[in-house]
Amino acid sequence: MKKIILGLSFLLAGVYSASAQKKEKLEVDQVPAEIHIFVKKNYPNPEIKKAYLDAEELDNINYDITLKNKVELEFDKKFRLQEIESKKGVTLALIPKDIVQYVSEHYPGQVITEWSHDKEEKEQEVVLKNKTKLKFNSRGKFISAEIK
Repeated sequence: MKKIILGLSFLLAGVYSASAQKKEKLEVDQVPAEIHIFVKKNYPNPEIKKAYLDAEELDNINYDITLKNKVELEFDKKFRLQEIESKKGVTLALIPKDIVQYVSEHYPGQVITEWSHDKEEKEQEVVLKNKTKLKFNSRGKFISAEIK
């Protein structure tokens, strides 16, 4: 009897975790127009290579987009940019000016390879080419640095 109950517990846990994480591949023509407009406006010769709809919960929907130039973008359900990642460096015009200015003054010559905005934590984070993580508040004021 214990084995049956234990087996059912594992089965239910697996079903629950599978339903909680729904990442669905999208065809390029299924990507919302707002995202296409954003990409065309901010990237020369934009071409979407991969697109996923990541719906963990109904109120937590994200669009994960990878461009052919290997830039990765994440948008929330209202099509607001939440994250950018590019090994060559992110487009600085997409990052708040206070953050760009802080990085150029305190880390001259460093390239920002990642930027993210966590609305729940009310924080923004950038990662530099040298792997230094910098945290800022939602207004772009410096909070902390973590050097790897």
